[in-house]
Amino acid sequence: MFRRALVALLAFAFATCAWADARKELHAAFVQSLALKSFRATMTDLASHRAMSTVEFQAPDRYRITANGQAPSLLIGNTMYVNRNGRFMKIPLPKPMLGQYRNEAAIAELEKGSKVESLGPGMVGAEAARKYRFTTTSGQQAATSTAWVGVRSGNVLQIETSGKVAGKPYAMRVGYSDFNSPAIRISAPN
Repeated sequence: MFRRALVALLAFAFATCAWADARKELHAAFVQSLALKSFRATMTDLASHRAMSTVEFQAPDRYRITANGQAPSLLIGNTMYVNRNGRFMKIPLPKPMLGQYRNEAAIAELEKGSKVESLGPGMVGAEAARKYRFTTTSGQQAATSTAWVGVRSGNVLQIETSGKVAGKPYAMRVGYSDFNSPAIRISAPN
């Protein structure tokens, strides 16, 4: 009896340490992404396997957002440039929309109430990765995500998320590429 209790206690302690390590490892990968000078993110609807949009980022606060079938829009600091028929319309924004998520405090806030576990090795294309599952159960934003972190680079390579928005199920993949690419240049239109 004592032996089974000791084995159960050791198993619980190991599982708790592994969970804490997985959380720290995934947190470190997300924090590392904050230091990137540029990247490209492609969003794919997993139900239809169609690419839905691409977001390019250039530090510190420049985004090019291209939804399928539409001209790209730009978000630079507190200004959005919407492309309508080849002409950009300038729209001032009250505060940075996407930039608010590019800090460690935002990552910590998103992690609250999340359970993180290591799923072991995986691959994204030809790149070896470590897989993590994180589950968020905060109200209407409940979702389960799997993240792949590059073994060599430490960058988040891909995230697949499924959950419900307004009662409707969704499943989305975000693939990240072109880390720190000097080819990603985003300038305000003339």
